[in-house]
Amino acid sequence: MGRFFCLGFFAVKDGMGKVIKSLAVFLIVIVAGSASAAEQAMSMEHIAQSRAWQTLLHMPRSGGPSYIRDPRFFLAENGSVDPFAELQATLAAFKEQPELACFYPARRQFLQQAGLMSGTAEPVCEEFDSWRSKLDVQRMVLVLASSYLNSPSSMYGHTFLRLDPAGERSASPYLSYALNFGARIPAGENGLLYAYKGIFGGYPGVFSLQPYYEKIQEYTRLENRDMWEYELDLN
Repeated sequence: MGRFFCLGFFAVKDGMGKVIKSLAVFLIVIVAGSASAAEQAMSMEHIAQSRAWQTLLHMPRSGGPSYIRDPRFFLAENGSVDPFAELQATLAAFKEQPELACFYPARRQFLQQAGLMSGTAEPVCEEFDSWRSKLDVQRMVLVLASSYLNSPSSMYGHTFLRLDPAGERSASPYLSYALNFGARIPAGENGLLYAYKGIFGGYPGVFSLQPYYEKIQEYTRLENRDMWEYELDLN
């Protein structure tokens, strides 16, 4: 804004016509700049309210705070309830600390596609790239482990995802990984307390990634449960 003002000021050399012309140019620049800033703010507000962004924040469709309770997941103090504040904090953090984007690869990809990452340095994510290369996922399979009546926690079955790698490892599911979401239950939990918390959601839910053969051992060999597999078409 300062540079435009100086240009408008020094253009006033001689004649009222040039003065009016210079002031007109100056006002056009101000209005254009204000309109551009307003459009950008509206665009960011639209993105913040989009279902895609709120899904990345694990916010329910019906509104309300995020399902994530760990404050470390959010970059804004009120990010769990304000998607716009979290969007602003995310953009600012990625510009100030590009390596922070390595912890939020889905957010980084979304913001790049939305055109909000221009001028931001591309981070070097060696640890993430190594982990992703190790998984090398080419196929996803939905797995349903049937019910197991001898265990209250398994009476209704369980579902999780199997991640199949590419290349030679694709020949055997034993080399795949299982992506699971379940309750974190303390060791030696009281039976009555376990039943109460299990029914009313008293345990924190966590994601876990483990070798698929461990799930096979747990469900089929230790509990004699059937496992139904359904390949997903992600194209």
